[in-house]
Amino acid sequence: MLLPACGVYAAFLWVGTQRFKAVTNVGRRPTFGGGDVIVESFLPDASENLYGQCVRLEFVARLRDERHFDSAQALKQQIDRDVDTARVLLESATLR
Repeated sequence: MLLPACGVYAAFLWVGTQRFKAVTNVGRRPTFGGGDVIVESFLPDASENLYGQCVRLEFVARLRDERHFDSAQALKQQIDRDVDTARVLLESATLR
């Protein structure tokens, strides 16, 4: 598996032939104590439970560096901004 540098990305997450818009973090989750590098995706428009599914990530654009937030609420506010940015980028990527 090849991973990009740690950070937050706009991405498409594929489950078979189904594609979802995603905000994906590659990193150590510094707000929650750090640790090993993990990859986790937030799918703002999905209601399906995809845990345990085999997925493929298509990284489209780097949004920002991973950083520590003083609270989970501050992180959530940043994720909301990341989702807004990712929606615009992924919509334009879809139109190509």
